[in-house]
Order: sequence, then structure tokens, then C-alpha cells
Amino acid sequence: MTITLDATTRTASMAGGTWSQTVPLADLPNWLALYRRLWSRLPDGKKPVPGKPGPWARFYDADVRALEAAVRQAQEM
Repeated sequence: MTITLDATTRTASMAGGTWSQTVPLADLPNWLALYRRLWSRLPDGKKPVPGKPGPWARFYDADVRALEAAVRQAQEM
């Protein structure tokens, strides 16, 4: 996932694979929370352990890192 922040419009443009979306900077923490849940989810409805990777974590590692960096950068704007 690539994330481009725009200080003028206070938006973040996110793109990954075949999708893209522009969201308000204020929404980035919600996206980060979603991707962290995907990173830690377990199969068969088992309850994930926060902060512990699930079996699909490797598919979300880079996205979580990109969102973490974007949230930090947005806070500095």
C-alpha cells in the first residue's frame, strides 16, 4: 500500500493492488485499527490476541507499517 498525504486538502490517498481511496487525515487511525485487526485475526472465529500476529499477518505487515507512518506524519502536519 502506498499512502500520499495532502496537507492542503487534509486528505490521504491510499492505493494498493487494484484499489485506491482518498480519505480525510482524521480517518487514518481507523484504517490503522482495521489493518491491525486483519493482521492479528485468527481462523474459525477464534478470538485474536491484540499485538500477536495471526496466520495471515505477513499479508498485512507492509500495510500496517505504511499506515503507522502515515498516522505519524499526519500528526506532524
